[in-house]
Amino acid sequence: FKQQLKVLSAYRCGVLPESSELASQPAAVTNPPDIVITFDDGHASNYDIAWPLLREYGFPAYFFVTTDFIAQRDHFCDWDQLREMAEGGMIIGSHGITHQFFADMDQSDAVHEFSQSQQRLQEQLQRPALSISFPGGRYSIENLEQARTAGYRLIFGSGFGTLGSIEKQARRALNRIPIRSGTSIEQFEKIVSGDKRYYAIQHVKASSKAVLKKIIGNDRYHVLYKFAADRR
Repeated sequence: FKQQLKVLSAYRCGVLPESSELASQPAAVTNPPDIVITFDDGHASNYDIAWPLLREYGFPAYFFVTTDFIAQRDHFCDWDQLREMAEGGMIIGSHGITHQFFADMDQSDAVHEFSQSQQRLQEQLQRPALSISFPGGRYSIENLEQARTAGYRLIFGSGFGTLGSIEKQARRALNRIPIRSGTSIEQFEKIVSGDKRYYAIQHVKASSKAVLKKIIGNDRYHVLYKFAADRR
C-alpha cells in the first residue's frame, strides 16, 4: 500500500463533491481529481494501516462501512476510530446495514437499509452521510432511485472502469477498479496510467464475470468468489 501511495503522489488524489447538483446536473462537476480512493466494509486495517499513511501523504479517501459490523465484529473499526478519520478529512459513507446484496432485497428491506445505515452514520459521526457503495456491487435500477430518494449524492458500484464522464454515469453507480492483495506494483502503475491494453483485457474479464453472475445468481457467484479468494 505504501508503494502504491508513492505512485499516486504523481497524481491529484481527492474526493468528489457531495452536492445535490450532482444527481440532477452531473456535468456541473468541474476539475475532478485524477484518482479517487475508496475502501469497503470498515475493516480495522482501514484505521490501523490505511488512515496513518493517507494522512502522511495528504490523500483523502472514502470509507464505506457496514454499520452492523462497526464495534460489533472482531477486526472491524469502532465508532471512535471512524470519528477520528472523519474529523481528519476522510469521508465515511454507507455500505448498508448487513452487507446483504441490495439487488436481492425486496423493496421495503432495501429502503430500510438505505435509511437506517445513513441515520446511524449521521448520529454517530455528527455529519451528513451522502455517499454509499453497494455491497458486492449488486444493485438494480430501483435501488439507484431508492438511494437517491434517501438522500445519497454519490453512489458507487463495482463496475470495472474509470469514472470517465460523470455525466454519462449518472444513470448507474460510479465505476471503480479493485486493487487486490495480488495486484503487483506493475499492474497498479498500468491502472493509474490508463494503460489501454490492460483495460481492454480487464473489460473482457469483467464482462465474463457479469454473464456468470446472471447465469448462477448473486449468492452462488459470491460463494465461488470467496472460494477463489481464499485459494490465492
